[in-house]
Amino acid sequence: MNHQSQPQVLSLGDYAPAVHDRLKRWQQEDFALRLWEKDPTLWSVEALPELTDRLGWLDLPESMRPKLPSLTALNLGGNRVKGLSALQAALVAASSA
Repeated sequence: MNHQSQPQVLSLGDYAPAVHDRLKRWQQEDFALRLWEKDPTLWSVEALPELTDRLGWLDLPESMRPKLPSLTALNLGGNRVKGLSALQAALVAASSA
């Protein structure tokens, strides 16, 4: 008996034109590049510092790497952090700060 699974097909339905328009606009506006540059004008015409502050998570993999030795030594309620990925450990540390 051949039990090949059928590929799952997903559809945006009625939202497809709006999604495609948004993706096209983001490409034209270099959204991804500007996001990584923490450009606050992606969300507001006025450059508001609090918008840039909310994008600090973008740097977590790099900014938390020097802190990994101290993070892996943490003991959180009997559960050791050792064995977590760098990103997981950084998120634990950031959430407890």
